[in-house]
Amino acid sequence: MKQHLSAIFYFYLSIAIFGGVISLFTWWALQMPVDQDFHVFLPLYLLIKLYSDAMIWWYLRKQNAARSFFYSNLGISELRLYLSVFAIDIAVFLLFVLLVKLILF
Repeated sequence: MKQHLSAIFYFYLSIAIFGGVISLFTWWALQMPVDQDFHVFLPLYLLIKLYSDAMIWWYLRKQNAARSFFYSNLGISELRLYLSVFAIDIAVFLLFVLLVKLILF
C-alpha cells in the first residue's frame, strides 16, 4: 500500500505544474473568489479541472504509453492513478485557497 501511495505521489509530482497552473489561472480569471462567491466558483472550477485533467490524461496516454505500463505493473489501474491525481490536485488547490483566505482576511 505504501508503495502504491508513493507511486501515485510521484506521478502527481510529474504533472503537478500543469494542474497547478490551470487551477491558479482559473481562480485568477474568475476574480479570485474566497468568501461569498466561492460556492459559485467551485462547480465551475471542478468542471474546468475535469476537462483539463481529461486532456492531460489523453495527451499522456497518447504520448507516453510506457509510463502507464509502469504503474499497471505496480498494480495501479490507469483510472485509479488519474482519479487519485485529480483528488490530490483539488485538495492542494483548496488548501492554497484556505491559506490565502487566512492570510488576507
